[in-house]
Amino acid sequence: MQARWERAPAPPIMQGALFMDAELRPHRSLSASGFKLVFAVLVLMNLLMAAYMIAQGAHLVLPFLGLDVLAVWLAFRWNYREARRREFVRIGPEQVHVASVDAKGRAAHWVINPLWARVVREAGAGVIIRAHADQMRVGAFLSPKEQAGLANAIEAALSRAKRGG
Repeated sequence: MQARWERAPAPPIMQGALFMDAELRPHRSLSASGFKLVFAVLVLMNLLMAAYMIAQGAHLVLPFLGLDVLAVWLAFRWNYREARRREFVRIGPEQVHVASVDAKGRAAHWVINPLWARVVREAGAGVIIRAHADQMRVGAFLSPKEQAGLANAIEAALSRAKRGG
C-alpha cells in the first residue's frame, strides 16, 4: 500500500483487531412526529391568515401562503434526505478505511496504511486525515465539540495501529 489514499471498489477485509470502528451521521434536530406537528401548525396558521386576508378582499395572498407551505415542506424534505448520509471510519493494524455513503446509498471506499496517516485539525472543517499531500476529510457535518472528540479518537487509534496494538 502506498503513502496516499487509494480508492477501493468495495469495503476492504480488515485483518486483526479494530482500533476504531465509527459510524458518523448528521444530526437531525426534529423527529418525524415533531415535523408533523410543526407542519400542521404552519398549515393551520396559513389557513387562518388566508381566511382573514380573503375576508379583507386580498384574494391574491392565498397562492403566496401556499408557496410558503411548499417551500417549508421542500426544505424539510431536503434536510431529511441529507440526514441519510453516513461516513464510516475503521482503523486496523494494517489499514485505515474511510467510507462515505451519500443520501442515495452510493458508497465510496478509501484506504491507506496507518503508518502514513496523521490527523490535522481545522476548526469547523471536519477532521482531516492526511498522508503527505493527500487528505481525507471526515465529520464535516459534526459540531466543533464532536469534531474534536473524533479527532482525539482517530489520533488514539492511529497511535495504537502504528505501535502494532
